[in-house]
Amino acid sequence: MAARLNALLGRAATEPVAALELPEPESGDLPVVDSLVAWALAGGGRPALVAGAERVAAAEASLGAARRELFPDFSLGVAYQQRPQFPTMVSLMVGINVPVFAGSKQLPMRREMAAMRDMSAAELLNLRNETVARIVEIRARAEQDRNLVRLYRGGILPQARAAVQAALSGYRVGRVTFMQLIDNQMTVNRYETETYRLLADYHQAVGELEALVGREVQP
Repeated sequence: MAARLNALLGRAATEPVAALELPEPESGDLPVVDSLVAWALAGGGRPALVAGAERVAAAEASLGAARRELFPDFSLGVAYQQRPQFPTMVSLMVGINVPVFAGSKQLPMRREMAAMRDMSAAELLNLRNETVARIVEIRARAEQDRNLVRLYRGGILPQARAAVQAALSGYRVGRVTFMQLIDNQMTVNRYETETYRLLADYHQAVGELEALVGREVQP
């Protein structure tokens, strides 16, 4: 994992990785779903959507070029030639390129470009729908993780630690066995581990949201 993290940071694989610090969730709420979706679908929002829109525009341009292939192509040229031993010669050339074999060349090309345009548009629509669905899902996950972290920090962990202190007092006077004391302490350890797991998952969800909308979403 350290090597993969260093690779993402553009560092040597053996570079030491400092201890991770997970900041507490911000006190304010995350932006609402409508705002997140609007940011993602905006012109400078999610980079993948911007690239998809560019592919649709390129396909539209290719289709327009294929349609123009069906029109006659006119050409006009002028040539000027100086000849020392002869009179100066000026030539005027007019040409027309008629798509005689449009049925076997230009029309299939136009149909191909139209299919490419439709495919790019369908891919962009699917990406938009997937982006909206992911935003709704990930924001709900982030909110759930943050609420659970607050619940563990504010209620469950203090009660579990108080149970350990009560068990320790009971153990000193012989009312609680050593295994009961150890079991209470292990419960605290599990709650603390789960709290850090939820905190890490919260920050991961926030990072995924920022990747989806193309901007920071922390309140």
